[in-house]
Amino acid sequence: MYKNVFTSISENLELPKANKYYKISKQNNRSSQDIMTFASEDAFLIESSDKISHAYMFATPLNEEFTDFVAQSTFVPTLWNMVLYAQNLAKPFLFMNDNAFVDLSLYTDNLKSEIISLKQKDIEIIPQMTMESSHKGFKIQNQIKKDGYYSIFDGENKISELALNYPRQESDLRFLNSNDIEKQLEKSGYKNINVFNDRKMIGTYFADSKKGFDFTYLILSLLVLCIIGESLVLWKMKNK
Repeated sequence: MYKNVFTSISENLELPKANKYYKISKQNNRSSQDIMTFASEDAFLIESSDKISHAYMFATPLNEEFTDFVAQSTFVPTLWNMVLYAQNLAKPFLFMNDNAFVDLSLYTDNLKSEIISLKQKDIEIIPQMTMESSHKGFKIQNQIKKDGYYSIFDGENKISELALNYPRQESDLRFLNSNDIEKQLEKSGYKNINVFNDRKMIGTYFADSKKGFDFTYLILSLLVLCIIGESLVLWKMKNK
């Protein structure tokens, strides 16, 4: 409910208070969970799931006599996300290596055939049918190797479309740290390899590598010897 709502949580975050509230009794035959609770662990806001939808219930009316929730920073994102997540919606796309469950009840209320197929031009796939939470659906399970838009057919009737994309691992910007890289290099048998943690270390390394054995003084010495030798030759030739 509150994923990506706050960038950080401060210790002095002001939370809603309630002067009066009704204690919510939960039914065992319904799937529900607490979204917000009081210090007494009684529910302030609960979510109840039924078939393909979600219902939300507050333990108190939303007016000043009962609670200051409407004046808190959590009020707007709570109502916004309640509307956003109140109904399960079909995913518009999947990755071909994603083994996610495709719930057919999100596309149609009544399946007329036992055979569900995915079609794209000359490609036709009959996916493996399965049940999850009493909902009928299917999983791709790497059966499709070409991306694009695939039509979902219930027998001969087209009920929806599904976009399938290639995996996006190359877009994952998480990197190994220097310790992990060193371990991988050791496992691979690489030796005489340096791993640098930051740019300063790289600059220092190249500065040290430039020092090494300095040929400057040797070249200057050879130059002086050549000048002396040439001078001696010219002096001897002049005397002759």
